Amino acid sequence: MTDPSWNQLLRDQLEWHWDNQLRPRLEELTDDELAWQQGEEVPTIQWRLDHVIWTLADRSARHFGRDPVAEETYPFSPTADGTLELLDQEYATWLAGVRSLGEEGLLLPCGPGEGPWHASPKAAIITHVHKEVIHHGAEVALLRDLYAVRSLRGARLVERDLRDARFVSCGLSGVVMRGVDVQGMQVDAPWLLEDDEGSLVVNDVDVAPYVDAELDRRFPGRAQRRAADPDGLRAAWAALESTWAATVERAGSLPAGVVDESVDGEWSFAQTLRHLVLATDMWLGRAVLGVEQPFHPLGLRDDSLDEEEGFDTSVFATDPPTYAEVLAARADRQAMVRDFLAGVTSEELATQRANPHEPDRPATTLSCLHVILEEEWEHHRFAVRDLAVIEARVP
Repeated sequence: MTDPSWNQLLRDQLEWHWDNQLRPRLEELTDDELAWQQGEEVPTIQWRLDHVIWTLADRSARHFGRDPVAEETYPFSPTADGTLELLDQEYATWLAGVRSLGEEGLLLPCGPGEGPWHASPKAAIITHVHKEVIHHGAEVALLRDLYAVRSLRGARLVERDLRDARFVSCGLSGVVMRGVDVQGMQVDAPWLLEDDEGSLVVNDVDVAPYVDAELDRRFPGRAQRRAADPDGLRAAWAALESTWAATVERAGSLPAGVVDESVDGEWSFAQTLRHLVLATDMWLGRAVLGVEQPFHPLGLRDDSLDEEEGFDTSVFATDPPTYAEVLAARADRQAMVRDFLAGVTSEELATQRANPHEPDRPATTLSCLHVILEEEWEHHRFAVRDLAVIEARVP
């Protein structure tokens, strides 16, 4: 039996991983997977594969005669198929380059292309590149696994410890819990009784109506949010403005800067006011009044503004505004609603409108106003909840 060469061993190290682990795990990769963001600080599969592609291309250019490449002009692909095609090409080029070194070439110095490591043997850079491919390839495989189980719809979880877990923007409708310990569990479901539907059953009792009634008791005027005639809507808005005026005064009595504090990752008080500016612009300015560009620069840009839906987000300020500027923008938008309601008629309330997010979904002036009222009351609830936390911390 002939002993394998070192060159063969180095190539086998990468080829075995490529043929048996990495490349088979990339079959049927989709564009959605490529761009999926598992968390704010977790690079995507796209980033990792592009990094591997670039590493292979760059080092092949430095050591094996491949055409020179620059990362800023490299033709990375935005699609899964295109990305895999580039990966296969650069992998083949790299492997052929390693093979071309033979045995003696492995001991040649890397040369000036490797900067401080110019005196290191080429075998050193080869092992480095192989480690890059292997470890980033393993990360890609893990991300594909996580993507595959991102939905637990229909799953059966038995004797699992989910204590202190936090579910944010998750679909939990229809979930059934049996024999569970829910001591201290907090649930925030703004759409619990949307359109007077929905339920939350605890020990065979639908508690949703009780929750709704308690919120109406805590926040006088909230029960008017579904008013259906001009006078009722004007009264509903007057109650809201009075409630918010008291809350703004409460926030203003706290130490400077508190209005910009976030509680548990939620929007600050100032950000909440900016969001309501945006909500008014979206549902009154855009949907009802038909203003092509309704957005105030200080509205809080968020995920509801999908540029694919045609929203021009370039108007939004990039620098944080002062609190005085936020209050002025908020007062302007409150006045816009007040002025509109002052002259609205029953006929206008029944007028068909285009839902700004779902044009095919039926909407009327009244339904758009109801969205604004719901937004106002829900975010007021959030605001006073977080103000209470902040007040407890203030000496």
